Amino acid sequence: MNALRVAVPRVIAAGVSIALVGCAVAPATFYADPAAVGDTRLCRTLDKAASSNDWEFLKSVRSEVERRGLSDAQCRSLENRQTGLIVAGTVLAAVVVAAARSGGGGGGGGYDSQWDWDQFYGSSGQLQWECRGVQTGQFAQAYHCAGLPMTDARWPGK
Repeated sequence: MNALRVAVPRVIAAGVSIALVGCAVAPATFYADPAAVGDTRLCRTLDKAASSNDWEFLKSVRSEVERRGLSDAQCRSLENRQTGLIVAGTVLAAVVVAAARSGGGGGGGGYDSQWDWDQFYGSSGQLQWECRGVQTGQFAQAYHCAGLPMTDARWPGK
């Protein structure tokens, strides 16, 4: 469990870093068709160009930003929204990975390899038989229990 506490934040940080780096476009892509670059990517490209020594590229990107009427505040807002979505997606992915590594999460931890019949009172008040997974206790398709005797020894409570 301690390994997960260390690994999950690292996965999140790496995912966000990789995603954000990939949001800016290279000069060749920009020059090929500046109008095809979305507003958020254009803003990220402006940031990247400003931190480089390619003053011509910076001037060209700045001109495109101005041509679209994007202010610095609008660019920050677009970037922040995209960053939030990237972080949320990365956190979700990290949680899914952590749950998978810890044996599932939610359904009793894992998969069923054995099934058995269970008899209980349904919502109509009538006794009914359902197939359940032995490991998770979750209802399963009836074919998993096909050929098994309908006895209620495993879950005898009705």
